[in-house]
Amino acid sequence: MTDLPTEETGVRLDFDDSPAGLVCTFYSYKGGVGRSMALANTAAILAKWGKRVLVVDWDLEAPGIEKYFDRWIPLSRAKVPGLVDMVHSVISPPLVDWRQCLLSAAIPNARTIDIISAGRDDENYVPRLRQINWEQLFEKGNFGLFVERLRYEWSRSYDYVLIDSRTGITDIGGICTIQLPDVLLSFFTANQQSLRGVKDVMARVRKAHRDLPVDRTRLLMVPIPSRDESLSEYKRAKEWRERFARELAEFYQDWIPQGEDPVKVLDILKIPYFPYWSFGEPLTVVEEDPDNPKTLTYSYQLIGRLLLGRLSWTEVTRGALSAKAEQSTQVALSEDRARAEKAREEALRATAERDRSARLKEEEDARLQFEKFMRVRFAPARKAIVLKRAAYLLFCAVCTVAAIIGGVNSSQYNYDARVFVIDRPVVVVSVAFLAAAAASLWGLRRSQRLLRFLEDESQRYQTSIADYRGLALSAALVQFQERIERSLRDGKAGSLREPMRSVEKEAPTNPTAEAERVATGAIDPSTHFGAQDSQSAAMQLLDVDVFLSWRASPIVEGWMREFEPLLSAWLVEAVGHDVRLFTSGKDASGASRSEGYLQALESAGCLVAVITPSYVADESLMEDWLVFRKLSSRPIFGVMLDRASIDSRFPQPEIFDFSEYAFVGEGFSKSPRYVEFQSQVRKLAAKVGESLRAQHVTSA
Repeated sequence: MTDLPTEETGVRLDFDDSPAGLVCTFYSYKGGVGRSMALANTAAILAKWGKRVLVVDWDLEAPGIEKYFDRWIPLSRAKVPGLVDMVHSVISPPLVDWRQCLLSAAIPNARTIDIISAGRDDENYVPRLRQINWEQLFEKGNFGLFVERLRYEWSRSYDYVLIDSRTGITDIGGICTIQLPDVLLSFFTANQQSLRGVKDVMARVRKAHRDLPVDRTRLLMVPIPSRDESLSEYKRAKEWRERFARELAEFYQDWIPQGEDPVKVLDILKIPYFPYWSFGEPLTVVEEDPDNPKTLTYSYQLIGRLLLGRLSWTEVTRGALSAKAEQSTQVALSEDRARAEKAREEALRATAERDRSARLKEEEDARLQFEKFMRVRFAPARKAIVLKRAAYLLFCAVCTVAAIIGGVNSSQYNYDARVFVIDRPVVVVSVAFLAAAAASLWGLRRSQRLLRFLEDESQRYQTSIADYRGLALSAALVQFQERIERSLRDGKAGSLREPMRSVEKEAPTNPTAEAERVATGAIDPSTHFGAQDSQSAAMQLLDVDVFLSWRASPIVEGWMREFEPLLSAWLVEAVGHDVRLFTSGKDASGASRSEGYLQALESAGCLVAVITPSYVADESLMEDWLVFRKLSSRPIFGVMLDRASIDSRFPQPEIFDFSEYAFVGEGFSKSPRYVEFQSQVRKLAAKVGESLRAQHVTSA
């Protein structure tokens, strides 16, 4: 328990006795000894052994520990707050939670390493750092209590907390070397300044640690010689190690076995110098064999063993725990990847099966609607046209015969006068019969063309050619019905050069499109065949459980192909029955909202918004939040792909941070990060499912 005061701090100290991780500070009196590189590689080794590792960059004046993990960190340090930002939040609340500052590095075949950087890497970093008055913070800001709280939470959340400390003697160094650590690893080289400086600092730290106003176990100190030149200068290197052993003997007594020679300890723990690794920020453990004594990684592995065994020298020399941990970790990682791949395949299979079932149902519904239309409307209309054509033909024949007979009888030869005598009334009647015959021929021709159009249109629809090519089944059926109805209403054959406006320009591209068109009035229920059925289908389709809102872009579309099947599958698992998911990805053209879209938004049990900068910049999409919140108190869940995307102007949803899994390029599903991605999707599905179940219980 702590004796630190808690007044006026805003921090509660509800410490418990749960197992604590080991807090280790990596310190060097002078720079250039390879301290940060040793920390980064030790962190990677512990992660390969399955340990939860947090790396904290407390070298605020020369930051950059995250550079060693750049290849495996998807986020930029410029976008994520760090220690300096946390310290400023103590001065100017609200406090920045350390969990908001995490960068995660998923190195190969290892557990993910969390990193807290020195602060946002921008032009304001140095001014922010210079504004901090450390002495005033401790005296008036109860900063010691804040640091104690951080230490407690870190040690309960991780197996190992590795702190990269500032060199020399500074206020910041005091936090890292005195208040925070359980173990202080001091790195030094073979020169007088480095040796004497480290010895003096460790002596001061030991005394100051005893005076801390908190219950704390004895601080253990591990001096580690660095940049050892034994390979090229064996004799002089040995002489310096003997000197190290004499001057630093008091710091080894707390943890090496009785009778163990400090010279031997120094010889084993030394970090050799390899010019090859002196360039850049290399993470050697992913490139070298850690069991080869001639590699730099082997030396880092010995430091890892020392920490793994809680400074057990037996573990350093034998490595039984590390071997077992590595073996079990690799097996666990393989099993996790296998389970993740299986879950992915099952989700994709389930999605494909649902799509197939929906497609088959759509095909069956379209077939039944087509058959019903052909039976109830098309066949009687065709029969009527055939009968009308026969009537035209008969009438034409009768009129023609009558006209011929009338024409023959319309004149007689007068033998006395030797001239033809015309019977004018008969001529008029004959001409009338002839005109009637011509009119019936025109009607016959029009009926013939209409009949041919009906048959040709039926053939085009059934073979999906001409204007029906590429249309969804529901859209094609609506277009077919409208063409036939229009031709029957007008009594003439339709023209393919005069496309149906409502269908051609608003052709549905998904199974809900026809329902939306009925709901919006694009199809008149009084004239549209099967309008009652379509309207019922509309209401059924638009009554959804989850409204998934996102703005389409090439990156987001690729991400959604991984995300949506998993979410859909695990929603079914969380709720216990099929979940109706309305997916609406708005494209870059800014397509307007349909009535069906708004009805789905209104009826949804919850809103899941995939938040990106372009999503937030789209005012109409952000309006969805306000519409949804205004219509009901149902929850909004934010799937955040970019930490800079949240806009304070809008209601804040419950956020699920996917920013570290925003890029799902080639190989993503095979990477260790994919396991974490699935875990985050499952958490989201569980939360959404919990909300839907609660709504179901309330409605029941």
